[in-house]
Parts: sequence; C-alpha cells; structure tokens
Amino acid sequence: MGHIGWHSRFEFAIKPLRTVDARFDGEKSLVLHCDVDIHAEFSCRLCHGPSVRRDHLLRRRIRDLDHDGQILFLEFCFPRVECATHRVVMAYQSFFDAHSSFTFAFENFALSLVSDRVSASEVARQLRITRPVLARILDRAYRRRRVYCPPNSG
Repeated sequence: MGHIGWHSRFEFAIKPLRTVDARFDGEKSLVLHCDVDIHAEFSCRLCHGPSVRRDHLLRRRIRDLDHDGQILFLEFCFPRVECATHRVVMAYQSFFDAHSSFTFAFENFALSLVSDRVSASEVARQLRITRPVLARILDRAYRRRRVYCPPNSG
C-alpha cells in the first residue's frame, strides 16, 4: 500500500508508460509491469524528429529507485519508430539510455554515493550490482554531466 503514491509519481514522470501490474520479486524488490500508451506520440531518439510508430522491442527490465531509495524494476516494451533520416530506431525516452539497464535517476544516485566518498565496493553492495557494472554506470553518468553541465568559468 505504501507504493501507491509512487505509482502516480511514476506515471506522471514517465508519460508514455502506464503501470499495469505491480508485485514484489525476490529480495523485496518491487517490479512494475508497464504498457506504452497507444495514443502517445514518439520521436526519433537520435534526431528527436517526427517519427511513425513501427513496433515494440523485446521486453526490457531496467532498475530504478523509489522515493525511499529501494531498488525497483520497471518492465516494459518500448516502441521502435521509423525516422526518415535514421530508419528504424528505438523511440526517444527521457528517463533512461537505450544502451543501459538503469534509469538516469539510478545512475545519478550511484554517482552521488561515490561523490560522497563511499567506497566503490560499498556502493556496489548497497545497489546490488557488481563493481564493473558500477564502473560503467559512473562512466555514463560522468559523460552525461560533462555534456549537460559546462564547467564553471570562475
């Protein structure tokens, strides 16, 4: 019952997805099964240009964090679109990288833990991932910050 508020936050934050089912799996991890809104409009993930919905990819399972910092899994089939420039590609999504198994929120949380001088082994243990996976997460998060956050000029 405590996760119901998170459902509405999730559906608001990730507009084209809607929660169909929720269940606890294994080590108290909540799994949200989601469907894509059939009326949602999508754009090309490479150029953000207008695109025509084509089909769905295989079911994805990515990790996220709920408002209490508990690990949460999102399961969904995100659509592919046909772009005039790039042909058939995965639709643009604002909450995760197409090549990642983690949401941006999860990756930024891992980065903040490491930035707080918590050891990499402890961060990996807390997030239930391996150290090589943590290294890839941090690499993506640093690259995103370098691209979107210019260094201070002062």
